Amino acid sequence: MNFLNKNKLNFLIKYEKDLNIDQILDLFENKIKTIENPKNQEEYVNLLFEIISEMTYLDDQINAKIYKSILSFDINKLEQIKKFIQKWKQIDKVEFNQQIFGTSINFMMSDREIYEAENLYDLIDESIKNHGMVSEFIHLVGPWFSSSGQYLELNDSVTGFKNQYEKSDLINEFKKELAKRDFDDLLNPDYY
Repeated sequence: MNFLNKNKLNFLIKYEKDLNIDQILDLFENKIKTIENPKNQEEYVNLLFEIISEMTYLDDQINAKIYKSILSFDINKLEQIKKFIQKWKQIDKVEFNQQIFGTSINFMMSDREIYEAENLYDLIDESIKNHGMVSEFIHLVGPWFSSSGQYLELNDSVTGFKNQYEKSDLINEFKKELAKRDFDDLLNPDYY
């Protein structure tokens, strides 16, 4: 009995380095056959296809980690992955100070010295008023006036900006930071 459709698994092939699509199909088919209860087999297949369908909306770095985790063939892991994907899709809507996966966009901004442009102007202005020409931010006046980003990341010498971001760019940076983490840590429900 075949449980899977090669076309539905085809999306996974780009995350597999050693096996072709037929081998992937056989791998999954053989694993599903070891599940004794037909209801559990069906549940596993449905959950697997639901995850694969959702993966089309995620970036490759996260999908590669999901694929590797799927290969554990653990239904509990699949359920964790499903919850993870639901949470991941919410990142675009979170408030910057809201905790998600054990951190926040604000924490990343603080760690990387990324400021909202208006707040940075106030910081520069206050520093120059208090310290005059010896202000650590004196060299940011020109770059700030010529900047166009909504969020600005200071360079190491505090003389300009490494990067300028709009809100959507900053959210993508946050996703990249999260994608660097160990996937099992991201699956940990304590992060939700």
